[in-house]
Amino acid sequence: MRIATTAGTGLAEFVRSLARNCAATNLSPLSIEVLGFASNADFIDEGKKPRDDSKLLNRHLANLRAQSAKSSIVNALSDNPALQAAITVEPRTWESFDEMKAYRDERAFHNFRFALSEYTDHRSAMLDIKEPHRCSFLPGNQWGEPLRTAMQ
Repeated sequence: MRIATTAGTGLAEFVRSLARNCAATNLSPLSIEVLGFASNADFIDEGKKPRDDSKLLNRHLANLRAQSAKSSIVNALSDNPALQAAITVEPRTWESFDEMKAYRDERAFHNFRFALSEYTDHRSAMLDIKEPHRCSFLPGNQWGEPLRTAMQ
């Protein structure tokens, strides 16, 4: 399950809800990979010219966004050891700008994002939740409303 997100209070509440249900199952921890993204925009130097290292800087921003989202998740669970034990979170570290861009531009990611958002923002993070059905907090396939709430 993939969730496009920004690091806000909705993210914290969604993760806490997910962790509470995972903790109740007494299964191995649920794995979440956090992927950060950045735009193609050039960074501009003092002379108002595009910097040669813009791709490197955008890759660095993408990796920082993943780390920031991970920190938000860890902080959301920090007051409860049982919830901390229910979820493992790891940020993806992009090795190159082109790797990040290819994944960001992947058709499945666009399809997912448009289902929850009216616009495309490449300056975001995405949670890739492995086996979310293990900790489902709603019967069947009713993830839509909690996800929309978490995204606000």
